[in-house]
Amino acid sequence: MNRALLSRDVTIGMRTRAFPAVLCVHAALLAAFIVLWDGGVPMLPGANVYQQQRLVQLVVLLCLLPWAAVRCAPSARGDELVLLSAIVADRPSRIVSAQFGARLVLLAVVVLSGLPLMLLSGAVAAQPVGRALADVLPALGLAAIAASASVWWTLGQADRLTAWLGAAASTTTAVAAVAILLPAGAMAGALTLISVVGVAASASRANLSLRYLSERVA
Repeated sequence: MNRALLSRDVTIGMRTRAFPAVLCVHAALLAAFIVLWDGGVPMLPGANVYQQQRLVQLVVLLCLLPWAAVRCAPSARGDELVLLSAIVADRPSRIVSAQFGARLVLLAVVVLSGLPLMLLSGAVAAQPVGRALADVLPALGLAAIAASASVWWTLGQADRLTAWLGAAASTTTAVAAVAILLPAGAMAGALTLISVVGVAASASRANLSLRYLSERVA
């Protein structure tokens, strides 16, 4: 992974207007849940307010993270990636890996922005602090999936809307499959493994198909 590109992409992503907006929306929705339903949602009996908010957070992140990954992180694709590869004298696969790393860092910050409110919700529900900290791992696994899916789709799609919808659909499908097929404790590891496989596929794709400038660039 090219560390200079990773640092550059993270810096650019954090300076976009969309990034602080995503942080605020995430925190605001979690805070609104605590204020409006401090005793929990009646439609979800048997779960305390923390357990309900944890589910709400995962749904919110499913909506926010793919969009943030596509909108906030810079991405070189096609001839831009080939030119960047030539300029930095590095293989396209390493540039793609740096893009994934940058998106993962940005999305991890989004996930962690909700931690204080999750700790507050846990305190209200008399949950141990360690529970809230452990529950960060599945959310970070979700961030890894969203980052990986966004890299794959932005490599093949010039239109950000299409890339976002594709990344959102892929992320939701992967999370739903893991939630159905595996126990809750395996969610973080399974999502991380899937994201690694996705990044490897994107990197291989970049090395095979993005080695040369297209014929329209003379």
